[in-house]
Amino acid sequence: MSTVEPREQVQDRALEITINLALGRQQDILGTKRSLNMGWLTSALPQHELSRALELVGPTSADYLEARQPSAKSGPALPLGPR
Repeated sequence: MSTVEPREQVQDRALEITINLALGRQQDILGTKRSLNMGWLTSALPQHELSRALELVGPTSADYLEARQPSAKSGPALPLGPR
């Protein structure tokens, strides 16, 4: 929610909004919070899944080491660690 208020009225308006929310139905507020959070959760899920997959493969697994080997298409191997 966005609202624009003069500086001298910001605190009073914020308190008014907070009181209105506190007096509202909690089920409605939770539903709104859940729907707002689903946006970033669904966009972050693929990155989380990839991160977890990379943790499982890890830099010491055979799959990881094989992927780091040079091929005719990719050229030289990339370094395995920090310089």
